[in-house]
Amino acid sequence: MRIIFFNILLFLTMLAAWAQPKTPSGMPLKLRLQSMDGTNGCAVAWNPDKKLYYTVVAGNVDYPIDIFTEAGMWISSLKSGVDNRGLWYNSKSGRLEARSNDGQLYAYSFKENGEPINPEQIRDEVGPADQNVGTFFKGLVYYYGAGIVTSISAKGKKMRIPLTLAADNGGYNRYSMGFTGVKNYEIVLHNYQNKNLEFYNLKGKKTSTISLPDEIPHAEQFRFSFANNCVWFYDVDTRTWSGYKIL
Repeated sequence: MRIIFFNILLFLTMLAAWAQPKTPSGMPLKLRLQSMDGTNGCAVAWNPDKKLYYTVVAGNVDYPIDIFTEAGMWISSLKSGVDNRGLWYNSKSGRLEARSNDGQLYAYSFKENGEPINPEQIRDEVGPADQNVGTFFKGLVYYYGAGIVTSISAKGKKMRIPLTLAADNGGYNRYSMGFTGVKNYEIVLHNYQNKNLEFYNLKGKKTSTISLPDEIPHAEQFRFSFANNCVWFYDVDTRTWSGYKIL
């Protein structure tokens, strides 16, 4: 009986260790945009059903969504149709979703090849009419601003999570965040000043910090995302997202 209990305890300990964020290492996955419009890479989304990545540039309805294979090979590009402030795949609806700079929620259906089509407004408000880049997990849209993460449900219910940041809240990407879905490490922020990632739980307590490789382009706003267990950083000079697996 003691042996069984010990084995269970060991398994749970190992499981917790596996779930902890790991410092990025090795060569990142590269998603190089072929379109030339816009400056601020806004988000990376992963479609596990089609095994495709989607990237989007903020700032204009004519700015692109670029589509890539799982290995990072560029497939095609199209106008987003939404002045985008967040992009993700909703596995429940089977559609790609986007938050606009007006705070509205749009959904894209797919062609058979995975290309998104026909952005349709499906909700009036999923966050402020501002630059905050939305992200998504299990029916809730999350966005970050000024030391607070806010979630908003499908029925419009909001919950604020004040984070235990440094006293001056300085050095953090102003608009972008990631949501990992991993217990105790759900929220991830990019601190461009300290060149690291900080993880927080749903009570707002910081639970982990990991350093970042020297080659990462650090940005004060936009150009940071989380998708498919990777953190993504956008280089405006090469128009490339670099993804580092941390979970």
